[in-house]
Amino acid sequence: MGFFTAIGHGFAHYADFKGRARRSEYWCWTLCVTLVTILTLYAAAAAAQPKSGTVLSGLIGLGLLAFYLAILLPSLAVTVRRLHDSGKSGWWYLLTFLPFGGFVVLIFTLLDSEPGPNRFGPSPKTPGSSYGGRQPQGAPDWVERAGARAAEIAQTGHPAGNTLSSRRPPVSGGFGQRPTFGRRQTPPGPARA
Repeated sequence: MGFFTAIGHGFAHYADFKGRARRSEYWCWTLCVTLVTILTLYAAAAAAQPKSGTVLSGLIGLGLLAFYLAILLPSLAVTVRRLHDSGKSGWWYLLTFLPFGGFVVLIFTLLDSEPGPNRFGPSPKTPGSSYGGRQPQGAPDWVERAGARAAEIAQTGHPAGNTLSSRRPPVSGGFGQRPTFGRRQTPPGPARA
């Protein structure tokens, strides 16, 4: 499972605690959460420099809190599905609240899938098997639509059905020129009338 497919699958099955999740789905989800956390903390640290305002740093911190609240349930769900794939009950996740229990759960998430179906459903590795009661898809629907739109733009040079681009006035000048907004431009030089 690819990186963006795993992220899309994690959000598509927001609170789905049934079925199984492959290692790639779990670790791509964990990598995405880790990268967003690192980038947000870096931005908050940069905003909290002595010469800048701390309000921006507080807003970034609130954004990180909102992000954690938004991913709490899908992160728990993908971890439980990963435990199911290795043959363990989702209740094993409660070990993370004990000292060194998180290490045990980490080992369980590193284990390979149980071959064939287990009590939590068919193996997601088996071709043609249903994935947690659903047929496996190569990518979420939004990824397929974005790919089709990109291919359409690459072939025609412009997106179909985009009425805004046909009504947009032509841009005069190039990059870096100031807009005129109806003012008359005078030619450069010393002779101005």
